[in-house]
Amino acid sequence: MYTIANLRTAGRVLMIVLLAVLLLTAGCIDTRETPLPDVVTEEMNETFSIVYEHVQFSMDAMGRDVENTAVSQSGYSYTDPFLNSSLQKLRQTYPWAQWAVRYDRNSTVVAGYPVYGADTPYLRDSSVTENAFADTGYLLSQPKINTKGMDLMSVSAPVYTSSGEYDGYVTLEIDPWMYTQQMMRETNYPGYQIWMIDASGVVYSSPEGIGTGENVLISPVFADSKHAEIIQNIQTVPEGVTFGKGYDSAYIRMIEKVFLWKSMQTGGKNITVIMTEPVEEVPVVYYAADNNLTSMKDIATNVFSYAESNGQEKTLAALSDPKSRFILEDGAVFAYDVNGTLLANTERDELIGESFLNYHDGYGVETIQLLIRRSSQGGGYVPYYYPVNGELGENTALLCLIYVQPVNETWFIGAVQPLSSTPVPYNISKRDEALDNVLTAFTYLEENGKDATLAAFMDPEDIFLKQGIRMYAVDRNGTILSDGKRPYNVGKNGFFFIDRYGGSQSRIGEMTGMNGGGYMLSLHDAPNGGIRVVLEYIKQVDDEWVIGTTVELGTVAETV
Repeated sequence: MYTIANLRTAGRVLMIVLLAVLLLTAGCIDTRETPLPDVVTEEMNETFSIVYEHVQFSMDAMGRDVENTAVSQSGYSYTDPFLNSSLQKLRQTYPWAQWAVRYDRNSTVVAGYPVYGADTPYLRDSSVTENAFADTGYLLSQPKINTKGMDLMSVSAPVYTSSGEYDGYVTLEIDPWMYTQQMMRETNYPGYQIWMIDASGVVYSSPEGIGTGENVLISPVFADSKHAEIIQNIQTVPEGVTFGKGYDSAYIRMIEKVFLWKSMQTGGKNITVIMTEPVEEVPVVYYAADNNLTSMKDIATNVFSYAESNGQEKTLAALSDPKSRFILEDGAVFAYDVNGTLLANTERDELIGESFLNYHDGYGVETIQLLIRRSSQGGGYVPYYYPVNGELGENTALLCLIYVQPVNETWFIGAVQPLSSTPVPYNISKRDEALDNVLTAFTYLEENGKDATLAAFMDPEDIFLKQGIRMYAVDRNGTILSDGKRPYNVGKNGFFFIDRYGGSQSRIGEMTGMNGGGYMLSLHDAPNGGIRVVLEYIKQVDDEWVIGTTVELGTVAETV
């Protein structure tokens, strides 16, 4: 398993050197009177040096491992089981990897892990050709959207026959957001934001997943900020410090931020790692909560009826009208298309036209993707934590509930309201705990096989329940294969189980797992009142079943 713990000491040693370089180069970019030592703290520099070294180390490690896997496949036929077994080992080495794939010389898939049938979600990146490897042993490709709607970047290496002829390539497909989040784990996640951008301005990874794969210099996603100007300045020197405007963590207002950056060469690309931190004080925002869920559903239903009678154009215009009849107190009414593009929002009309397909909430939940999946099942409720600016700083979030309803197969409408009036700190270690649980299960599966793994999930003397870890497994039809805390449900169809709002979380969880995996929230009645919030992480094993885990996030007071 990939490890970054050994870089902490090295990062601290480099911090002093990096600080000196940053201060020297900052004058090339920004000449304002604010003294950098007052803004760029020792902690910030230490964090950045550690993160930068993590990125450099992990990119080199991935490149070497992909190259070694490609070399190991030389001489094997496309049907040899060794291809899949070596890809499985490669993919399970890195927590942020989605798929490991082998392509032939015509860029046709010949093996992959997880294994899929005809409906494969692999990238099939047309830019990866024999000539692409002329000047590099491994190739880092720009993020692209696969058939499952995921933005993925990839690391590829060529395969050659024993006689030296080009025979295709091996690719490791990576979730960019998950990758940079993993890079932050060793820093205790103090609230900094990490970007990865190449020399042409293409975003490889961004803090909330918004704009991944877009060119920051020309994309309308960044048009209302100074990002294009900042990136142009940043690209004039290999490392430094500057100031500029950027969204706060709630994506509500533009605030002054400090930008630290340093460039590296990896996979044939010049990648700049950027860390940002607010400079100005972010005002506290208080929220009122109205838990009249019937009214939230009613207003969505009214919008749906209006859309049926008046069509999409008039409906979107009505939602954007400040005097709209579709106003939800302490909430918002919105519309998205099934590709994640915002069509209307009663509170945020300046964001219309932007894609939020890969937006992540405070716990890593891909909220818009879940809305699309819920909509495809006829609609219903989706909970999420909305990052806000609370009394405890930027790392706070508000528990919200969304009701979504499809209009037709191309777009859907919805309404969102907070369930509680109090923002709470979101505990990133819980997100990491859920991911670690599933990775442990995958390692156990690799070493012991499916039957032993399913049995281990429910064995009080085995490693999972012994440590208080709940693991479960569900097949693609909803049948529960194993459940450590609810063994009496094994053999039942989980798709028919509903949460406190009448939604089938198992069905959405299975869809999330089969679409590459991810986080989701489930809400339950707490024994002593309030809402018990549970974080789940689900990951696909193959095209037949998924593995998941649950981690308790605590109880939130429900404000009525």
